[in-house]
Amino acid sequence: MNKTKGYAGHILEVNLSTNSFTARELSVDFCHDYLGGIGFNARIVYDEVPAGADPLGPENVLVFGVGTMVGSTFPTSSRTEVSAKSPMTGKFGTSNSGMFFGTHLKNAGFDALVVKGRAEKPVYIFIENGEVKILDATRLWGKDSWDTLDILKKQYPGSESATIGPAGENLVRFACVENGYYDAWARTGLGAVMGSKNLKAVVVRGTLGITPHDPEALLKISFKARQLIESSPFYKPFRSYGSMNAALPYGSFKALTANNFSEGSLPDWKENFAKSRVEEHTFGHVACQSCIVACAHWVELKEGKYKGLKMKGMEVTPTVSFGSGCGMSLEACVKAAEMGQRYGMDMVSAAGAAAMAIELYKKGTIKEEDIGYDIDFGDDDAILRLMDDIAYRRGIGNVFAEG
Repeated sequence: MNKTKGYAGHILEVNLSTNSFTARELSVDFCHDYLGGIGFNARIVYDEVPAGADPLGPENVLVFGVGTMVGSTFPTSSRTEVSAKSPMTGKFGTSNSGMFFGTHLKNAGFDALVVKGRAEKPVYIFIENGEVKILDATRLWGKDSWDTLDILKKQYPGSESATIGPAGENLVRFACVENGYYDAWARTGLGAVMGSKNLKAVVVRGTLGITPHDPEALLKISFKARQLIESSPFYKPFRSYGSMNAALPYGSFKALTANNFSEGSLPDWKENFAKSRVEEHTFGHVACQSCIVACAHWVELKEGKYKGLKMKGMEVTPTVSFGSGCGMSLEACVKAAEMGQRYGMDMVSAAGAAAMAIELYKKGTIKEEDIGYDIDFGDDDAILRLMDDIAYRRGIGNVFAEG
């Protein structure tokens, strides 16, 4: 397929069992029928994964599919879909993430990456401008996602990486695939699929670019889309507070996951999670590729137990999951987010597992000798300790790592 149609033009297949790879051309019909991203992924997973396949076995495939408009001037076009048969549900599992990985994969010459089989030892895949290498990752195995990225960024300047941390290596069923330092393909256990293949990372770096079919028309429609976004009544609030705009309304509507869904809200929710608290810890905003909203917060904790922590944080989903579901403080939610990113573990599922553990403990179904320590809603230290146990499958963490 001619890449002037706006696609890179190829799907890359890597078979880790045979240590081989092939690139197949995209057809116009395939692009027309499935567009890209989740469309490509759903078709590929359906075709390639046999019925009854073990999600953590070599027959499963892991697919990275780049969104149709990624790499163009169209605003907010940054998204990449990762899909496989889910180890959480046994059904189609998929997750979406932005940032810059998809742009680099497309600029490296590929609209999708299909990973098959299982490597005999830890490996990582390096892709650059049509060139592909399967390389030894023994030195990276056992490291958390951030430490892995530090090494890969130094070795491959200007690259973007999809990685797993200890949760993925240990096949925690809700492990995620980390997208750079601060984003992730978090839901449905795709990090466990990646870990089951002994695949530590996918490193991409590309400069090939894409050429749209009609550059002038694309610029016009991109400008129009930008105008529509900026004229929306939601634009300024989301640019200022991002998804945290929803935190207080959830509490007001009693739509929180409070104390493992036992309540609709918490009495101090409005006070502890107000916009003023967000502003207190926010020192800038973070945007994905081609995005004019920049909804993510750059958080710096200047004092307290977690003083010195700096990261993209305070998104509504993990904040509600930990802050409401587990009763944690706002600052501890940021720490939990950091641990989730380092371990490569879906924060929603991790918080859900912790909240369930607390309820079971309070009901006497599990006891202190089962866990090794006391745990309760609002006990930040104990909840973070349980997250660590889950990531490394220690003690009762091995049970909750199953979801």
